This record gives sequence, structure tokens and C-alpha cells, in this order.
Amino acid sequence: MRCMWERFGKVSKGYTLDDLKELVGELSGNRLPDYFEQFVEGKVPLETKIQELLNTVGYLLKESGSAFISERKFGFKTAISDNKMVVSAIEPGSVAAACLRLHDEIVAVDQRKVTDSIDELLATQDAVHLTIFRQHYLHTFHLVNDGRSFFKQYTIEQKDNASTEEKENFTQWLQCSW
Repeated sequence: MRCMWERFGKVSKGYTLDDLKELVGELSGNRLPDYFEQFVEGKVPLETKIQELLNTVGYLLKESGSAFISERKFGFKTAISDNKMVVSAIEPGSVAAACLRLHDEIVAVDQRKVTDSIDELLATQDAVHLTIFRQHYLHTFHLVNDGRSFFKQYTIEQKDNASTEEKENFTQWLQCSW
């Protein structure tokens, strides 16, 4: 990260994926073509590989849903901007990605005015009519939770039943005791 900052961020210069690959190769002695092919340019879930690696050192990758209903059920985050609730992030491939855009102002949920918390209005709903204000026009979209979870949260936890080998791997990896 420091090298990326020095070469690109500090001098306000953009970079390409090839620039990143070159720097990775320079720093590690390996451009990691499989990593970039599978996890950056491809569609292999990185979580699978992370879990595989954590298992070798006695740890688990735990997944949980976002605490916010708009994020977890429908795939969009909100923020207050100029006293208005706006869409601040949208997870690609989510329910929201089909209709919402960044900076849409959320006006109502099922014809109920949105004030400071949209989650209160979404709490018991798996399907909602969301009214938004976009470029001087009102739009209403029907969002239906399809059972998927978005904006997942991850934590790393120590296994209760780690083997002796996993504990030794951990100690060797981090140079500290289990």
C-alpha cells in the first residue's frame, strides 16, 4: 500500500490493473497470475480461499449479515446528505442494483415518508415500494427480497478445536504464541 501511495496517490496519478500487477511482481518476485485471474478478473469467491488458508492456522472466517435491513435484504446503503436520505452504496447484482442509483433521494417506503431511519419502515417487509427522487423526477420501484443477503460482514475467529499442527502453523506464521 505504501508503494502504491508513493507511486500513484501522492502524485495524483491514476493506475491500471497492469500497474498493480507489475508492483506486486516487483515486491514479491511473483506477479501472482492465478490470484489475479481467479479473484480479481474472475468470479471465484475470495472467501473460499481465505477460509481454506485460515483453517491451516486454526482460525475460521465467520460470515454474518449487515445490521441494517436496507443493506442486508435489498443491497443498498444510505446516508444523510443535506438533510435528505440518499443512496450511498449499492452492491452489484443486488435487488437494488436493478433500479437504484447512487445519490437517489429516498422519499418514501410504501407511501410512508422516510425521515431519519429507513430500517424502521423496512423492518417486517420482504417486498416494498420505494419512492425516490432522481434528477427532478419521482420514481417508484418495487423491491423484493429474493432470499440473498448483501453487504455481508466477516470476522475471523479462533477455532475451539484447533489441532496441534494448526497451532504450530499459527505460531510459525505470526511469530507469537497461540
